[in-house]
Amino acid sequence: MSAHSAPSPGSPAPRPRASDDATDGGSHGANADATASDATDAAAPDATTPGGYDAHAGGALRGVASALLIALYIVLYLLTLAPVVLLAPGWLARHNAWALHLWGRPILWLAGIRLDIHGAEQLQTDGPQLLLFTHQSIADMALLGALWPARGTVVYKREFHAIPLMGRSMRAMGLTPIDRGHRKSAMRALDELAARIREQNLQAMLAPEGTRSKRGGLLPFKRGPFHVALQTRAPIVPVILRGVHQVLPPGSCLPRSGTVRIDYLPAIDTSHWHEDDMAQHVREVRARFLELVPDSAETSSQASPNG
Repeated sequence: MSAHSAPSPGSPAPRPRASDDATDGGSHGANADATASDATDAAAPDATTPGGYDAHAGGALRGVASALLIALYIVLYLLTLAPVVLLAPGWLARHNAWALHLWGRPILWLAGIRLDIHGAEQLQTDGPQLLLFTHQSIADMALLGALWPARGTVVYKREFHAIPLMGRSMRAMGLTPIDRGHRKSAMRALDELAARIREQNLQAMLAPEGTRSKRGGLLPFKRGPFHVALQTRAPIVPVILRGVHQVLPPGSCLPRSGTVRIDYLPAIDTSHWHEDDMAQHVREVRARFLELVPDSAETSSQASPNG
């Protein structure tokens, strides 16, 4: 999906663009032709910097209009999906990529958000994978839907079951709810997920931080995804989302048009991992993320007192 055009909800899946700079954050795959006038309105480094992402606030009316259209689309989406959830949940579980692309891509299009994708060749495998992604914003829900792999699944917080039709739809798609407030229940859900990953060669998307990073820095990693790695021996693919805070600032429900950059980093082999070395494995994987994402302690120290 090019950084120079918004994703069209009615178009076939775009062909992501691979880049040599997926591991070093280089700028030659970024949105290098941003104009000087655009840069003055950007809420992030302009697209010529190594980040490769940008955002433009536009007028307040535009943000309100986008938010209202997105809310309307979500309602229509859930109502349209309801008969499939009720009558053919098995079919939906086998074809969840279709349903989730229809969720994420129109929302990004309505918000004016473009994707600049690098390293997508890391997903070209028939085997199981663990896609560990940075989690910064509620906008990640639309982003993950737009990026959904062919054999995808994801762990989501059980609180979504309180939203009418949402929880039932997510369960019908074969996604995994987790109760973050009860450790034993959460570990049991991860054990069940690991079994499904092995049996069905799933590409499971997990947020190792466990919650959203409010300032954009990388939070400490939870061990849950790494226990799944030990049980499945599936390779870990770090997925770095940058520019998300710029297109949907924390505390705001009004999206900004702009570009989000996605980097799929080279897969990390877990076949030799041992339980006794878990802490070291967590540190090593987190270090790969820190090559492109600042540490949360760093972003907190740079924040203003009123931040």
